[in-house]
Amino acid sequence: MDEFRGVGERIAYWRHRRMMTQVALAGQVGRSESWLAKIERGERTIEAIKDLLLLANVLKVQPGDLIGGIELPPNGGGPLDPPKGIITVRRALYTPRPEDREPPLGKACKPRW
Repeated sequence: MDEFRGVGERIAYWRHRRMMTQVALAGQVGRSESWLAKIERGERTIEAIKDLLLLANVLKVQPGDLIGGIELPPNGGGPLDPPKGIITVRRALYTPRPEDREPPLGKACKPRW
């Protein structure tokens, strides 16, 4: 699974493993086929943790299997600890990969030597 780069590719992988169509999976999580297709292509991000959890539940996998490379502590940690699992999931979903970042508009890239 490490060969996959994004959450969308992992969702597509598990959807195919479960022999589900995009229409079927999207319907079971209460979303449109278009939404799921954009997620799988990487054109859109999953903005709500509940959507990630619903997808994982329907695909019968752990949320970490969809995010990749993150191990969630059971129940988010100790009773007085902050919910580490949710914070880790949010960071993974909202942190752009270096290759996804674009240079600032209007500035030429010049070496500084």
